[in-house]
Amino acid sequence: VIMNTRTTKIVVFAAAILTSGAAWAHSDLTVDVVPPSTADVYEMARYDVYVDNVGNKTADGVTLTIELPETATSPNVFVMGELGAMSGSCAQVGTELECDLGRIRRGQSASVYFEIALPQNDGPLTISATADTRSRENSTSNNSDTIVADLDNFNMSLNGTYGVTNRHCTGSGLTSFFECVVSPGSVSTHDIQLNSNGSITFPYPLDSIYTGAWSQSASDHLTFYYETNGYVVMVFNGYGVGNDCFEGVTVFPYNTNFVAPYQACLRYVGP
Repeated sequence: VIMNTRTTKIVVFAAAILTSGAAWAHSDLTVDVVPPSTADVYEMARYDVYVDNVGNKTADGVTLTIELPETATSPNVFVMGELGAMSGSCAQVGTELECDLGRIRRGQSASVYFEIALPQNDGPLTISATADTRSRENSTSNNSDTIVADLDNFNMSLNGTYGVTNRHCTGSGLTSFFECVVSPGSVSTHDIQLNSNGSITFPYPLDSIYTGAWSQSASDHLTFYYETNGYVVMVFNGYGVGNDCFEGVTVFPYNTNFVAPYQACLRYVGP
C-alpha cells in the first residue's frame, strides 16, 4: 500500500497513541504545510495548511498562526509577496495570517489555504505555521511546520544586442527587487546596452566613466559588471522573472555596507 506523506504522518501518530497509556490521554495537534507542486516567481500559487488532532481528546479553541516571508525594509516591514485569496477563517495581521479553527475532535483535522505570489529573492523564502489550543496536549513539539518555497525562473537566452532599462534601489540587507516596489519613491533608473560581443555600452556622460561586460551561465541567469579605471565597482546577478526581465541583487566590492536590488528589462536591438 502506498500512502502519501500526510497519510503516513497520521498513521504513525495514531499507532503511537494506540500503544500508549493514560499519559497520552490528551489532544495532540500536528501541522503540515503543503506547497504547490510547481510555482514560478511572481505566480499566484496556493498553499494548504492542515492541522490534525492525533491525540485522543478534543482540542478546543484551536488557532493557527502562519508566518509569511517579510521584507527587510525600514521603518515599515511588508509581506514579501502579493497575497491573494485565503480561507474565511483567516485574516492578515501584519506579516502573519491568524486563523481561528475552533474545535478539532480526536482523529479529525481542519485545513486552511492562502494564495501568494512570491518574488525573486536572493535567499530562502520560508513559510511557517504554528497551531495552538487551550486544551492540554500530549506534546507541543509537533505543533509547527516550516517549508522553503521552491520557485521556478524564466528562460531567456540572449543572442544579439539588447537595450536594458535598469530599475533599482539601495539599502542594507535587502534581498529582492520587490523591496524596491513596496517603496517606489526610492527607485532609480538608468539605461545600458548589452552588446553581442559581451561588452556593455553606456549612454553619455557615463560612457566616459564606465566600461563593463555581461554573460550568461544559464538561460535563466544574467550577470553583468561595471568597472572604472580598471576596478570593478558593481556586480549584478539576476534570474529570469518573465516579461524579458531579470531580477537580482547588485553588490559593490568597495562598499559592502550596501546592496542594490535590480530589475533589468531587455529589449532586442539587433544582431
